[in-house]
Amino acid sequence: MRATHQRGFTLLEIMIAMTIGLFLAGALVTVVQTNKTVFLNQNQLEQMQDGQRMAMTLMADVIQSAGTTVTSIDGISLTGDGNDNLNIGEIHVSTN
Repeated sequence: MRATHQRGFTLLEIMIAMTIGLFLAGALVTVVQTNKTVFLNQNQLEQMQDGQRMAMTLMADVIQSAGTTVTSIDGISLTGDGNDNLNIGEIHVSTN
């Protein structure tokens, strides 16, 4: 018998390569979904912070229009319930 040089891949090699490829594709999909979720959460947080900033500006304007001078607004306790609802705990306003 004459030994011939084998060319190409065996069925087992192709199956192993496909399995590894499926694991890599699954990992890629997971990373993309996680990044999308983080982006959406970050966007919601940014909108909530913008709303808080606007509320603080409006509060400072109202306090100033009442005849006092606002020097700082600090010590704010803010909590969210995950449904775009913001609960304001304590607000400490320093005036002159």
